[in-house]
Amino acid sequence: MAAMSVYAHNIEFQIIRQEVRNGMYNPLSYLVANSMVQIPMIMLLSCCAMGLPAYVGANLDGRQFHKLMGIYSATLWTFEASAQLMGVLCTNALLGMLGYIFYWIFSYLYAGLFLPEQAIPWPLKAMLYITPLRWSISALVKADFHGSVFEGAVLSNSTAGYTCVEQLGPCYGRTGEQVLDSVGKVFPLFGSADTNARDVPMIVGLGFATKLLYFAAVIYRSKAVKIRTP
Repeated sequence: MAAMSVYAHNIEFQIIRQEVRNGMYNPLSYLVANSMVQIPMIMLLSCCAMGLPAYVGANLDGRQFHKLMGIYSATLWTFEASAQLMGVLCTNALLGMLGYIFYWIFSYLYAGLFLPEQAIPWPLKAMLYITPLRWSISALVKADFHGSVFEGAVLSNSTAGYTCVEQLGPCYGRTGEQVLDSVGKVFPLFGSADTNARDVPMIVGLGFATKLLYFAAVIYRSKAVKIRTP
């Protein structure tokens, strides 16, 4: 969806630049107003995207609704800021959309689910830290699994801490922490350790950094026009 935002922001910036040329307002005023309107819309979109699918369809833990909505909103806000940046940096909207799609694909590939960190060479390993999806997936999964209880296993004194009972499918633990440790053997991104204190600030930090770059790009590309005084 944000790929279409690149096109929308590109067209909008052309109008904004012309209005600044006509002396209607300062670009900073537009940036502040745009940012204030963006936040509640992102939160509403998060509720629409996660509400029914996650809590009605996938039966996620409703006690963690506020955490998941906050993390998901921060992730959407960060990607939206990236779309805005691409829309302003590229004079051609289609090139901006293509650049954003490449950014999203890299974010998806280097999210920690497909490629182990030790197998990624530098400088490509930097994508692990400058794309938000890695931190977002880790934060969302751990926020939902911590404190949850799963069927198909019972607590025991075994080495794993649980014993699987007879069932149709495999089991990975009784508690959410045990399930995360089991899944973490295949996907090192997961584990029972609570890393939300690291993951969430990383998402927000990347969002603010991208937003600052967007502000700088708008101001820089608008400085060539002079605001007319009465």
